[in-house]
Amino acid sequence: MEMFEKASKLKLRFATAKGTATTEDLWDLNLDDLDKVAISLDEQINSTGKSFIKTKTTANTTLDLKFEIVKHVIDVKQTEADERKIAKEKAAKRAKIMELMNQKESLNFSPKFYAFAFVILHRKTLFGFQDIDLINKNYFLVSNKYATLFDFNAYFDDLTQRTSERIDLTYSFDFDEYLKRYKLQTLQPENLERLKYICKKIAVLEFELPIDKNQLIFGRNTLIKLSEYITDILVAAGKPMRLVDIARELRIRSPKMPPNLESLRSTILSIPDVSAIGKTSTYSLDQWNNVKTGTIKEIVREYLEKHSKPMHITDITEYVVQFRKTSDKNIYSNLKLDKNKSFMFFKKGFIGLSNKTYGHQDKNGQLSMQ
Repeated sequence: MEMFEKASKLKLRFATAKGTATTEDLWDLNLDDLDKVAISLDEQINSTGKSFIKTKTTANTTLDLKFEIVKHVIDVKQTEADERKIAKEKAAKRAKIMELMNQKESLNFSPKFYAFAFVILHRKTLFGFQDIDLINKNYFLVSNKYATLFDFNAYFDDLTQRTSERIDLTYSFDFDEYLKRYKLQTLQPENLERLKYICKKIAVLEFELPIDKNQLIFGRNTLIKLSEYITDILVAAGKPMRLVDIARELRIRSPKMPPNLESLRSTILSIPDVSAIGKTSTYSLDQWNNVKTGTIKEIVREYLEKHSKPMHITDITEYVVQFRKTSDKNIYSNLKLDKNKSFMFFKKGFIGLSNKTYGHQDKNGQLSMQ
C-alpha cells in the first residue's frame, strides 16, 4: 500500500509503551498498546488547535501519515480478532456436532475423519492440505481464497521434515523471509498478514515451534552432553573458573551431575577444548590465548627461554602475575623446590635455566653462581 511505502522511505518510528517501534513492529503490538499510540498521535496532531488554512508543515504531514498507519493496523487486527472469534465459535459448534453424532450413533470418529468430512461438505469454501494417510495432532481447514496464493502443502511438508530430523544445534529463520519460499504470487498486505497468522498457528500448534521477534526457531532435539554444559558455563563466564564454581553452576543448569568433585574433574579434563591451569583446580578454554594453562614453573621456564641472559626475580614476577595471583617469594620458593633442578640461581636475585649457557656469567662477578 502507498502509505506503507512512504513509511518505509521515511523510516518512520513510533513511540510505544514498549519503546521505539518501526512500522513493521506495530503488527506485534496488542490492540490496547496500539490504541494508546493512536491517542497520542491524535493529541499531537490537534495540539496546535484547529485551522482552516490549507498549509501543512512536514511535521504535521508525518504525524498524519503515522496516525493513518496505526489506524489501519488497528482496523486489520480488529478484523482478525473478529474472524478468530467467529472461527472459534465455528470450531466449538463443529466439536459439539461431532460429539452429538458420536453419542447418537454410538460412534467414535477421530478428529481426522471429521476434518476430511468437513472438507468434502464445504469444498466450495474450504480446503485441507494434510496427507490423509498421516496422523497429525491438528487438522487445518483454510479458506479457498488462499489456495492460489500460498503453497500450504510445501510449507507443512518442510516443517514436518525439519522437525523430524536430528537437530544438534538450534537454528532459526526470519519468518517473513521463510514464508516467501512458498508464496505463489505477489500478495496484498491484508492477505499477507492473514497468511502469516495462519502459518504461525500451524507452526506453533502442530509443530510447537516458537516464534520470537519474528524468528522461527527450530530448537535442538538431542540431549545436551555434560561436556557441552561445562563448555557453555566457561563461555558465559568469559574467564577461567575454579572446579567448585563450575560444580555450583552445573547444578543449576544440568539435570545430570557427577557424584563428586573428583568425577567432575575427570570429566572436565576429558574435554578437548578445556585445559587445567596448573595445579590450582582452575580450568580454561583453549581458545583464550591470553590464559596460560601451565604451572608457575612452566610459565617461568617459558619466560626464561625467550631471554639470552638470566632475569631478575622482579622481572619474572611481573610476567607471571599477568596469569597467576602470586608473589615473588612464592615464585622463588617454587623454583628452588624444583626436583629436576631446571633453574640456576645467581647473586642479587637473578635466575636462569640450567640447560642454557650464559657465557659472561663467571667473568662478571655480579652473575657468579650462589
